[in-house]
Amino acid sequence: MLSGLALKMIMAYLSVDAVLFLCTILILKHITGDLADEYALTQLRRMLSAFLVYLCADTAWALCYHGAVSAPEAAGYILEQITLYVSAVIGYFWFCYASAQVRSRLAHAGFIHRFAWLPMIAIALFHLSRYRTGDFTPNEYLNGASLLPILLAAVYFLIGIGMCIRRAVHADTQVEKKEALAQIRACAAPLLCIMIDNGIHGTPLLALGIFSSLLMFYLHLVQTNINHDALTGLANRRRLSVYAERCLHHAHEQNSFCLYMIDVNSFKKINDRCGHQEGDKALQMVSAVLKDEAERCGLMAARWGGDEFVLAGPDCPETKDLAEKINAALAEQCEKQGVPFTLSASVGKAVSSSDQETLASLILQADDEMYQAKETFHAMH
Repeated sequence: MLSGLALKMIMAYLSVDAVLFLCTILILKHITGDLADEYALTQLRRMLSAFLVYLCADTAWALCYHGAVSAPEAAGYILEQITLYVSAVIGYFWFCYASAQVRSRLAHAGFIHRFAWLPMIAIALFHLSRYRTGDFTPNEYLNGASLLPILLAAVYFLIGIGMCIRRAVHADTQVEKKEALAQIRACAAPLLCIMIDNGIHGTPLLALGIFSSLLMFYLHLVQTNINHDALTGLANRRRLSVYAERCLHHAHEQNSFCLYMIDVNSFKKINDRCGHQEGDKALQMVSAVLKDEAERCGLMAARWGGDEFVLAGPDCPETKDLAEKINAALAEQCEKQGVPFTLSASVGKAVSSSDQETLASLILQADDEMYQAKETFHAMH
């Protein structure tokens, strides 16, 4: 017969697991293909699915551990090993997900992933042999052989953290650096909970830590999708509008605001002759060049729509001859990557030194200058 305190503890434990189970299912249902590339989304779905398995095993283990159900001692051992083993599987899927998000070469290195599964298979076979021979100690938690799965999970997390730190240090853009740092922050919670759970056993702390990490992954994708263009990774029109309105509000003679409207020349011909896949690649190449120029000049780069882009921010000496620098960088990238097309852009500029100016009027001015540049381009080609 359970005491009142024990009953409250088991009810609290089961309630937490049940809420986390429902929330995880909701996240799974709301993951759509436009949040990230398919490989990263596949790894996130696998993490969430593995976590559902973890919660089921964890709930059954809690019932045995707190004496709510009568079960053989071996049942508690098996269930506990399943939760620890699934933790290692989640760690592996996170490593795959993080490598995709920071665009590491390890993301699609087949030999790495084949090798990564070997320790998990070895641990599973080891514990199966222990169970078959009866060579186990009931309720042994994070001691001896039971430490192996959780150590493996920690190894996956630490390798992934190392990969993300390296990416953050060597990132070419602030966007890539922020993505790497976001991955590091997200995996801090489960690692901390692993250490705490070792001293405070019998609580759903590890489940909460894993879920907080998964929730951070999902919210980061949603936030990125809200404010960024999925294809290019640049800010989208919504994000640019908020930024531009705020900058215009503080514009004055000593703090002018500039806006560049950029249109890819002959983009329709690239799509028609080379296909939409090459067209997407062309847009990504343009966006990469604009990211670099934006960082050099302290501007925001955004995709306005279709093959139109915007650079906006404080007007400064670094923006001098920006159109020429963009086109020179585009020509260099085409030659470097050996693509079956050439890229150039028509650029128009508008500047405001008044807080009474509107974004719409600046876009109109930059548009007019950009179309004049486009007419000049067509007259020459």
